[in-house]
Amino acid sequence: MEKYQHVFLRSFKSSELIFDDDETKEVLKFFFIHDHELIDGLVVNDKIRGFAQGILVEAVDATYAIGFVEIVHKTFNLQPPVRMRKILAKFGRRAAVYWFKNAKATDLINVRIYNIVRTVIGSNFRKTFQAIANDLVMKRPIGVVLAYTNPLSDSIVWG
Repeated sequence: MEKYQHVFLRSFKSSELIFDDDETKEVLKFFFIHDHELIDGLVVNDKIRGFAQGILVEAVDATYAIGFVEIVHKTFNLQPPVRMRKILAKFGRRAAVYWFKNAKATDLINVRIYNIVRTVIGSNFRKTFQAIANDLVMKRPIGVVLAYTNPLSDSIVWG
């Protein structure tokens, strides 16, 4: 069963941005696995930092909306690269609870992301990412329609 929803990424003030340039690139590489060369060449600014942080908030929140706790025993946990694990831990410590609709403060202690969520976000936000990376002006809030399939069909959990 698919759940369709129109998602607008949260906007962040400069003071709310958590990640440095390298961490921002690592988050982007986690979602946009076919764009590593583009990401490596990026000059990171607050717009790109905010976008990376926004998709990470959406990924964590979507994972908990699907029902992470209910099916965790049926999934295969996959450890992301060490650098990404450190980024997820930092994100969990510094993220504001009010950024999320579904994840609670206790969920942020050990951040997890379903692979299906990672894949859908990476696919559906790819053109938007490429536009931002190429410094195209976005006049509307950043949003797409996302459809998450049954997470058990792709039972990998990152984190």
